[in-house]
Amino acid sequence: MELAKKNVQKVILLDIKMPGIDGLETCRRLRAEEKTRYTPIILVTGFGAEKVEADDARADDFISKPFDMEDLALRLKSAIRIGHLTDPAERLLTYMDELDKNRQK
Repeated sequence: MELAKKNVQKVILLDIKMPGIDGLETCRRLRAEEKTRYTPIILVTGFGAEKVEADDARADDFISKPFDMEDLALRLKSAIRIGHLTDPAERLLTYMDELDKNRQK
């Protein structure tokens, strides 16, 4: 969490099973932070049922263990490309919301 808050990340890869807070809770917390709200997040799962939980935590993608390294690399590249598209679009939407709020005043 601290690294993600301090440095701009292009993509975050989390395992669901981690000591302390798990990947699902970490994902939820990252989504709640303004700086990491739109950073692509991929969760690594060990069980099929966790995919629904990953979606509920607002992960962008998930990959099941055991996974193929080539598949993981492709998913990471795709998430980075999507992140590049999302960031400018989110900035534009935020700007438009601010304009709308100012007009209503």
